[in-house]
Amino acid sequence: DVTRLQRQLEIIAQNDYQSEQTYRFRKVGDPNYRWYHLVFHRVPQPHKDMLYYATFTDVDAAKNSSEELAKTQALYERVIVDSELLLYEYDLITHTLRLEPTHSNLHLAAKYQLEQNIPNVPESVLEKINSSSHKAFLEMYRQVQAGHSASCEVWTVPTPTQESRCDRISYTVLKNEEGLPAKAFAVVENITAEKIKEEKYNTFNNYRKGLVTNSLASYHLNLSTNWCGDV
Repeated sequence: DVTRLQRQLEIIAQNDYQSEQTYRFRKVGDPNYRWYHLVFHRVPQPHKDMLYYATFTDVDAAKNSSEELAKTQALYERVIVDSELLLYEYDLITHTLRLEPTHSNLHLAAKYQLEQNIPNVPESVLEKINSSSHKAFLEMYRQVQAGHSASCEVWTVPTPTQESRCDRISYTVLKNEEGLPAKAFAVVENITAEKIKEEKYNTFNNYRKGLVTNSLASYHLNLSTNWCGDV
């Protein structure tokens, strides 16, 4: 590396205005070498003087940062896949819904047999949504077309290969410099498990209230403190 460095200095001094190479360096007392990318510059100055300067880039640090970034991105992708989040872009002019082609989006699209480009939205997807959700769904798109962010929850219609699921759709509308709606992005989250738990809790709570109403007397028993009292 020393010979190559000397040669690079000779080249920049004689001919080129820029020269670059990669070398191994180490600090005094440190047995470990690190890779650095060196770019030498020669800039002509008044009165035939020359200005020489060099930029050093720690290649190992850049490589480690790149690896850490890749790991972080992979982690985010895993979280998004596990959370079952889908990201769509909605064209406010053509009314086309386009799935963003990320790894997690494509994975979920294949899992739930979802189209990646859907024209004539919202009308074209009403048949796939439970009729009880139509009013809220259409109102959400009316708000989006008017330039307002909006959201709603919808239940899908089951198919021979897919069970019904509940999706929370959240729209964010971006505006241009004139303040007019330019783009809209939708995040679709599968909240079926959350809704099922909520329904089970409500069913149990209603059952408990019914028992209390039909009972001659009811008591609250705390086994931790050995206390019993009126409900």
